[in-house]
Amino acid sequence: MRGGIIVSLVCAALLVGVGNAGAGSRQRTLDLSSMTVSASPQGASAHHIRLTLTLRYQMQCNYPGAGPLVVTFPKALKVPKQLAAGAVQLAGKPIAGKVDGRQVTVTIKPPTGVLCGAMGPGTLKLVFTRKANLANPKRPGSYRFTATHTSHTFAAKLHIS
Repeated sequence: MRGGIIVSLVCAALLVGVGNAGAGSRQRTLDLSSMTVSASPQGASAHHIRLTLTLRYQMQCNYPGAGPLVVTFPKALKVPKQLAAGAVQLAGKPIAGKVDGRQVTVTIKPPTGVLCGAMGPGTLKLVFTRKANLANPKRPGSYRFTATHTSHTFAAKLHIS
């Protein structure tokens, strides 16, 4: 009988300890979201540049998530009124881009098939090819780009020499 009471007390203590362990802990997730922007060529006033935006954030199985990705260009960078077919690529594949003033929107489609359950750092690469007819600012300097996708907001500077 005495052994049964001791076992019961130990089990009760373990249950209380396990229950409380998760109750008061606050798990912090480290936000490693970032964006880089690069142009080729980098020179001031260059025309028909190739512009690459690289976004890094938490993704499921390296899938960036469905929905609009909106890129806002700085005023000094020339953006055409519309983009030619094949002017924008997402992960190396052509994607349609819609221009609205200083913003370009591409819509990422929902995944086909089943995604794995792994969450981790992922990379999304959006490229404006030379067909986009973009032109660098006329003056050297740093120019701020922003991008939004789902619940993520990004900012980066393009350095023009």
